Amino acid sequence: MRDCGDILRNDPSAVSGEYVIQPGDGGPEITVYCDMKDGGWTVIQRREDGLVDFYRNWAEYKEGFGNVNSEFWLGNEQINRITFDGSFELLIEMTDNLDEMKIAKYSHFRVGTEDSNYALKISGYTGTAGDSLAYHNGQQFTTYDRDNDKSSDNCAEHWKGGWWYKSCYESNLNGLYLTPGTDDLTSINWFHFHNNRASLKKTVMMVKRAP
Repeated sequence: MRDCGDILRNDPSAVSGEYVIQPGDGGPEITVYCDMKDGGWTVIQRREDGLVDFYRNWAEYKEGFGNVNSEFWLGNEQINRITFDGSFELLIEMTDNLDEMKIAKYSHFRVGTEDSNYALKISGYTGTAGDSLAYHNGQQFTTYDRDNDKSSDNCAEHWKGGWWYKSCYESNLNGLYLTPGTDDLTSINWFHFHNNRASLKKTVMMVKRAP
């Protein structure tokens, strides 16, 4: 089973939860969380309570951290391995401090290899949150100890996250988890959802093989 979509196709009664997948590159198995709605999504990030620190270094963002049943980053290496084989969609669900949820969906999503510094390829936005990821298309991943952005400063160090920063961002979903609704640009935010002026309460990022 290469991803959660394969698991659901193999067993249409499968429910959302923790599974083990084997991407098509022949590498090691990966433990993932599957959201089985709408064909089966493989979750790559979740923020919900601030119990996991996302201000991490390059090696930690490469390998992943947290727990797939709560807050976590699956790992840039794992995201690359899942998305290298075929065309993938990305779905982001975001919830604000008033429990309003909006989505951003992209019809094309891929993360490159470490040789590309896990460069982001993204296009085909639809949704209700507004497109705050197109600005980051083509950008390499940056952490506080590996500066690959276009700014004269290190955007990850300045804005307290790990992301595909440019100069610096329109989205910062791996920023600091602050009290939801807080007006602070180091927090979890999405420009077109409250203009970066209200820290988000929950985010989930997930991928699925495109039809």
